[in-house]
Amino acid sequence: MALADEISVFVDDLGTPKLTVTDGTYRSGVNGVRVYDTGASFDNVEIIPNIYDNFERNMIGWTKYDGSFDARSKQLIASDAFSGKATLDSTFADFIFEGDITLSKAGIGNAGFIFRASNVGNGPDAYNGYYTGIETGGILTLGRANGSWKELARFKLDIRAGQKYHMKIQAAGDVIKVYVDDIGTPKIVFKDATYGRGVVGLRVYQTGAIVDNVRVQNM
Repeated sequence: MALADEISVFVDDLGTPKLTVTDGTYRSGVNGVRVYDTGASFDNVEIIPNIYDNFERNMIGWTKYDGSFDARSKQLIASDAFSGKATLDSTFADFIFEGDITLSKAGIGNAGFIFRASNVGNGPDAYNGYYTGIETGGILTLGRANGSWKELARFKLDIRAGQKYHMKIQAAGDVIKVYVDDIGTPKIVFKDATYGRGVVGLRVYQTGAIVDNVRVQNM
């Protein structure tokens, strides 16, 4: 298991690692098998992505679409834009996706996370997938897009520009739970089976945002 700079190696007993080391030299790349001076048989190979990104190495593993994004400050800064999206280069089905988000200004714009998304392009609703976001008007929203927007649920919440909020999304089957700060009690619980798998990422709409400590864990 590789999570951030920690690498754990398990053999047979998947509850207790045989080796655990901390090394951040390489943070992304391909996976495969290797033999040295022998032969081997491999079967049942499974790669389950678990990701932690505090942007110490800029935006490795991300794809940027519309908008402007910069992580040279070791935070992901999304500039104020009519529409901006950046996604991680891995797909997920059932997962926990969380991160810290700060809105850069007050107003009607919102910022948050897209998930189970595909066909991502330029434009505020140019993706097939879900989005949950916050705005300083006091709204946490959950909806889905397929070139147009459909709100599924909303929750009234005191949101202030310049204040950091911890957002968490838990998606398991058709059940979507959205948490803000209190990660023990979801603000939104909604059932929808329209999209079952896709990429995750950041989205801003008519605002800017600062994002940090992004974590995605398969369930």
